[in-house]
Amino acid sequence: MPLKSLILIAMTVLTARAHGRTVTGDCPVSVRAPSASDRLGEFLPSLPILDPYQGVSAKGKPTKLAAIYGNDDRQLVNAVYPYRTMGKLKSENSECTATLISPCHIVTARHCLNNLAGQTRAPGDFKYLPVGGTPSQVSANAGFVGDDPGIPGDWAVLRLNANIGDDLGFSRLQFETPETLKNLKGYEATGFSSDVQDGKRLSSDPTTEFLPPPPADQFGGPNVAAYRADTFVGASGGPIWKFNSKGEASIVALIATAITVKDSQGQVVNQRRAAGDAFGGRAITTSGFMEQAQRWMGRNRCQ
Repeated sequence: MPLKSLILIAMTVLTARAHGRTVTGDCPVSVRAPSASDRLGEFLPSLPILDPYQGVSAKGKPTKLAAIYGNDDRQLVNAVYPYRTMGKLKSENSECTATLISPCHIVTARHCLNNLAGQTRAPGDFKYLPVGGTPSQVSANAGFVGDDPGIPGDWAVLRLNANIGDDLGFSRLQFETPETLKNLKGYEATGFSSDVQDGKRLSSDPTTEFLPPPPADQFGGPNVAAYRADTFVGASGGPIWKFNSKGEASIVALIATAITVKDSQGQVVNQRRAAGDAFGGRAITTSGFMEQAQRWMGRNRCQ
């Protein structure tokens, strides 16, 4: 999530369609990932139990925008598939997370492209720094963003000026809706959270779970899912992964925001991790963008 852009926006969305389809063409149909013990590294240090409306910012200062309450379930990740297909999308004043979904296309959150005034910047204002070890920064040279201004449109696809996915690989999108994901556990929300080594290391929460879809008056929509995971600023645009019984990895949703709770003064703060907590972050499921993204990628192929 951009450092100044953890916001919630209500909106309408395209109607979700059938379950279980996957992107073909530029994206792999089936890719096997290493076991969890090979993918995931050390756990992050446990944090103290905090007051629900008080926390510590990425720089250690008290803030109303707390990162994690209670135990931190995130783990550092190793640069193996599928994490090596991820990278940091960086501009002059923001850092987000993005993922390769073809040799040259990355997917991220739309709000990651906004400047401090909320205006969408040109793709050329960004650099993509892949986690997989490619030494050079890769400029984005074309882009497509969701048509809707709110959460169901909070996605973007950018084309890079180098086909780095030929070396690093790229990730699979699996068509899912909030209904097909509700009340499911065992997913992974992954991103460059800025409270993890100043945003320099990628971390993943393997205890991510989906909640019942939120109603429209609670920042819901046909393609908006509620999820519970440990995420923070910088993780916006990051994938929520599904690893099936065959060990295949796929992206089922993109992280939009983790902020859903208001304090006694009306300020929006991060979710509280607690048993029975009905609140969660918001993610846009692949049903909200997969087909549009695939069509745009077909018209703007890798060079």
